[in-house]
Amino acid sequence: MEGVPHTFRVTIWNSTGQRKSIDTDENSTVLSHLRPGTEYSISVCTVLQSTDLESVPVPITVYTGPSPPGKLNISSVYETSVCLSWDRPTDMEGVPHTFRVTWWNSRGQRESITTDENSTVLSHLRPGTEYSISVCTVLQSTGLESEPVHIIVCTGPSPPGKLNITSVYETSVCLSWDRPSDMEGVPHTFRVTWWNSRDQRESITTDEISTVLSNLRPGTEYSISVCTVLQSTGLKTEPVHITVCTGPSPPGKLNISSVYETSVCLSWDRPTDMEGVPHTFRVTWGNSRGQRESITTDENSTVLSHLRPGTEYSISVCTVLQSTGVESVPVYITTCTELSAPERLRVEKVRSSSVRLRWDTPTKMEGVSYTYSITYTCDGEGPKQQTTGSKSSSADLCDLKPGVEYSFSICTVLHNGSRSRACSAQTHTRKCGYGVYREADCKFV
Repeated sequence: MEGVPHTFRVTIWNSTGQRKSIDTDENSTVLSHLRPGTEYSISVCTVLQSTDLESVPVPITVYTGPSPPGKLNISSVYETSVCLSWDRPTDMEGVPHTFRVTWWNSRGQRESITTDENSTVLSHLRPGTEYSISVCTVLQSTGLESEPVHIIVCTGPSPPGKLNITSVYETSVCLSWDRPSDMEGVPHTFRVTWWNSRDQRESITTDEISTVLSNLRPGTEYSISVCTVLQSTGLKTEPVHITVCTGPSPPGKLNISSVYETSVCLSWDRPTDMEGVPHTFRVTWGNSRGQRESITTDENSTVLSHLRPGTEYSISVCTVLQSTGVESVPVYITTCTELSAPERLRVEKVRSSSVRLRWDTPTKMEGVSYTYSITYTCDGEGPKQQTTGSKSSSADLCDLKPGVEYSFSICTVLHNGSRSRACSAQTHTRKCGYGVYREADCKFV
């Protein structure tokens, strides 16, 4: 084609149908403003200047390179892991791609992962070690990688293991912890620091894994921290924390001032050495049926209500620190509620020598073993008694005198002899000749 005036027509297009052409008389050109990570078809043909006639085009296919990720960010650094994130390339929307994350240290230990997220956690790292990290964008269709983006980070040293409080007393605490398992061969000590809300702070250094903190204030919350310290540089780990409260003093003697059918009035003495320490009292009571309840009060007296009549209760009171909920040793007392009495004693079927008594059974006495004691008397005679079982709600009294006024009373009786208050009634028996009396009428119903 020497001596024949001609140019070259370069045409480029992608799968979305975007097509453009340029004419040049050079045998090279730069195709710009392309979409990253996209496959392009390119053709070049010769064009006669005189007629614009084109030759057969020569095609080629090419992929543009992917854009690199944005800035890398370290959000968290731990002794064996690093939380890493980065910005997605803004011009790669709709282009399938992943990210390759690679990290290595000065020992030549090198690892790599691929993810389609823009964040990851690098784990199983070596404590106190510097790591170089790179992230690049990878096209899913071709595996083509972008230029990597780099960052350097150093993992933290290992802290002590879990702190354990083995014993708590009023003025001392026994503390222990586990050595960091990945610090073998590295000379280190432990710094133990403790303080309270009054900013009283103390600290000791030890190469042991246990210590006793003494001369503490009773009923006081202490924050305790332990960190590992490198002997060579004095570099400290993140501290491990625990909170403990020295034991509160228990209440004084418990006192029962009043006992009723369904309630008990209880009081106790405040501990004398807890002044200035905010605290409450936890009162717990239960019976042999396993029914257990508890209340908390800042007073040194309370009324236990909704109890079962005729039931023995074990009651305990302990001091509770408001700041931590730590409880003292409880103080105990035992009491028995009063029995419920029968109600509405009525006299029916009055004859010359007998009457029938009827009553309402006492409430809330289900499951309590008891009997009824009936007492009746008239002028000139001593009182007489009759007993009937708890399933009865009536009784016939058959040994009365004609034409005499009688007083009747009934009460509930426990197996231990405890009695409820009495319920009473009065009536006159009929005079002789009024009414009919039969022996068979004398019975319990």
